[in-house]
Amino acid sequence: MSTVSETLSKFAIGLKYSDLSDEVARYSKHLLLDTLGVALGGYLSEPSRITRSFVRELGGKPESTIIGSSEKTTCSYAALVNGVMVRYLDFDASYSSLGPCHPSENIPTALAVGERQHSTGKEVIVAIVLGYEFQVRFTDTIPFERLGWHHVTTGGYITPLIAGKLLGLDEEEMVNAVGISGSTNHTLYLYGPGSGQITMMKAMEYPLTSQNGINAALMAQKGLTGPSTIIETLNHTIAQDADLTPLLKGGENLRVLNCAIKPYPASGPIQSALTALFKLVKQHGITFEDVEEMYLRTYENATAHAAHPEAYKPETRETADHSLPYCLAVGLKEGDLGPDQFRGEKWKDPKVLNLMARIKVTTDPELAKLYPSARPADLEIRTKKGERLKARVDHPKGNPCNPMTDEEVQAKFKKLASKLMEEDQICHIIETVNNIEKVDDIGELMDLLAV
Repeated sequence: MSTVSETLSKFAIGLKYSDLSDEVARYSKHLLLDTLGVALGGYLSEPSRITRSFVRELGGKPESTIIGSSEKTTCSYAALVNGVMVRYLDFDASYSSLGPCHPSENIPTALAVGERQHSTGKEVIVAIVLGYEFQVRFTDTIPFERLGWHHVTTGGYITPLIAGKLLGLDEEEMVNAVGISGSTNHTLYLYGPGSGQITMMKAMEYPLTSQNGINAALMAQKGLTGPSTIIETLNHTIAQDADLTPLLKGGENLRVLNCAIKPYPASGPIQSALTALFKLVKQHGITFEDVEEMYLRTYENATAHAAHPEAYKPETRETADHSLPYCLAVGLKEGDLGPDQFRGEKWKDPKVLNLMARIKVTTDPELAKLYPSARPADLEIRTKKGERLKARVDHPKGNPCNPMTDEEVQAKFKKLASKLMEEDQICHIIETVNNIEKVDDIGELMDLLAV
């Protein structure tokens, strides 16, 4: 009987670009463009600067590009640095079932190893699809956060499969890579109520698994062995012998289609509430000064992750983008919720804090039943004039049930990239991603990302 690592390795080795439907190929391009934009948006962040400086001091063979610069380093270091950029804004694609995850965090691994190997655009797209596939399968199988572990733990089992696919590993080498990487990567969950303020480490967690996964694949290629039953061990010791069928078999379609592109740089459970807020603002012309109180009824995951006591007193950027009351208050005050609303420590603004204290978030049992197939948010704004304005959103913009159009995905990319690039360069990147299947060497795309 095959081990789990063997089953996943066979799937990874066997998947070809010709196996992808037109819908999967098209949406994968959307996700690639979105992730590149999010990376460029995170380029100037402090965690990104720190990581670039760290890698620069270490040096390394110049084989893969650091997005946003003309610098090159080893593929594992490039995946680390680029992964920090992708995660920093909390603007990257997401998925949620037994818990949340961000499958777009696998794209830096595919790009870094693909550039090292001079992989074609088609080969990189297949690797990206594999990253989304396995991340969603794990999330549908094991409730990591309920068990006290962060979902980035899965990166130790996913990134070596992505790297191994592009390196051309055979099944035995791929299994060894998963065993090597999985043996050294388990991340504690530290984001919930009572865990204090979220730190810069949020942006670093999955990128470290990417670096480790790539190194594991490279070592397996040279003959290093690892335990073939590492995922069974994970399941027994952490997941308490969960049913692994969803992980082994997946779904009817490739799971990349189940992932959401975020319209706002905030935690996933906040997206529906923000969609409801801006719907009411547009319909009724509400201003910050008009509001007496807000009442939000939502599902349990949103309340637990984004409306606990620390969320009402954010002290870091990372805590603020996981705070329902902050995002609603500053979004209403400034008429938008983008990267600019997280600059200058606006979460310390007395006016924002005053409104945050008047935002009540509760779990509604009926709405909770709809999760995870829906992300319901029922928002009521009570004005100082005594009006009660209500909006209900089950599927925020960007959700597969309410997807972004081509134009909306491109607009998000342009807005994020415009901080660093001129319009001609931005348009060239968009055109290249839209025709990525015609690219003979993914380095052509990476060269375009230099500023």
